Amino acid sequence: MGFPLFDQGRGLNGNDDGRRMSKQDLRHLFIPGDGGLPPYLAGRKREQEYFRDCVEALKDRKPISQNMIIYGPRGNGKTALLRHLQNETLKKEGEKLDIQWITPGRMETPAEFENTLTGKKRFKDKFRKLVASVAYLSASAGIELDLSGSASTVEDQIRKKCKKKPFILIIDEAHRLKPQIAESLLNTSQELRSEGHPFLLILAGTPNLRAELRKANASFWDRSRILPLGRLSPEEARQAITIPLQGVGISFTPGIVEEVVGRTHCYPFFTQVWGDCLARRLDQTGKTEITMDTVNESEEEALRSRNEMYRTRYQEFESQDLLPVAEEIARVFTENPEKKIGKREISLLIGKALQDNDPSSIPGSVIMQTIDTLAGLGYIWETDSMESTDYEPGIPSLMSYVNARAPAHSVKTTPSLNEPVLQ
Repeated sequence: MGFPLFDQGRGLNGNDDGRRMSKQDLRHLFIPGDGGLPPYLAGRKREQEYFRDCVEALKDRKPISQNMIIYGPRGNGKTALLRHLQNETLKKEGEKLDIQWITPGRMETPAEFENTLTGKKRFKDKFRKLVASVAYLSASAGIELDLSGSASTVEDQIRKKCKKKPFILIIDEAHRLKPQIAESLLNTSQELRSEGHPFLLILAGTPNLRAELRKANASFWDRSRILPLGRLSPEEARQAITIPLQGVGISFTPGIVEEVVGRTHCYPFFTQVWGDCLARRLDQTGKTEITMDTVNESEEEALRSRNEMYRTRYQEFESQDLLPVAEEIARVFTENPEKKIGKREISLLIGKALQDNDPSSIPGSVIMQTIDTLAGLGYIWETDSMESTDYEPGIPSLMSYVNARAPAHSVKTTPSLNEPVLQ
């Protein structure tokens, strides 16, 4: 049996401390930042269960048949989920397992990745300089030395780690991996697991992760456990907000929770934004119940945080010449927020936005690249369906935001959910 990483029936983050928190903690209860661990990790049961099963196998030094790929738009909690899994596993199984977290950053080569993996970059740099100096002096003196040695590789380093303890390697922002590094890492993962080493590789990135991994000469994606991370369900969004507040003695008047959940669009980042705004408002007023007045008083600050993010996305569309496409898609989705768009229809919308006279003249490769870019920005989201490829808004109110700013000659409609759009 697996160990529970997260107990739905206990306090904040699965422990009893939440029930003893004071009201002074209201100002720091929620974490509406990048990758911060929320006070309560709602949902994500499928991802946690697979990870838990892998941990149990690794503890018995059994090889993992499939590595783990998590992908989803920014703000959907990929980093928070992995931080939670890492922290809970180290707390419970730290003596039996080794977990390492790497973010690619500016790593350009497998050697630089290896340096990060071993944590010995400075030593290696000094050693290489020393070898170069010795080689130069030896050559000057007419002495021949063989200083080549055996080159260490990423595979060697991971193999060494696996021999000491079962090893889990988490690569966050994996879409930023250079193709050369990705190829080396993916081939290493396949080789070590085929040899029976207790190793689990976890890759997490935006929806364009698949396109980026295609650049590596390794067949990997289809043989991994792929877990798309979309928005929360309404019940999960409700838990993300109510459980932390209930832990400090805060209640809701009837119907108000549903009102707040509707305004979050079940988007994990917005659950933290709204939770934080509500908690800070209560800290100011000293009240212990959230009413519609509390929601209205918190709305301006919540919308300000939301629209700051939307302005950034809007600027990204502009900088990548995607604004006409984003506006065309926003028009359709804003007219019907519950609509799902099939691949053919969204391709026609993109073609129309790029070429009004003859949308069919746009090459299919351009269409697919545009879809991948919009998905990578979190604007559209491919629904989890085995029957067809459909798309829905990554965040419905972002469509309203873009639609409200479309040129005057465009067909415009009222923003969805009757939410005001701050300029």
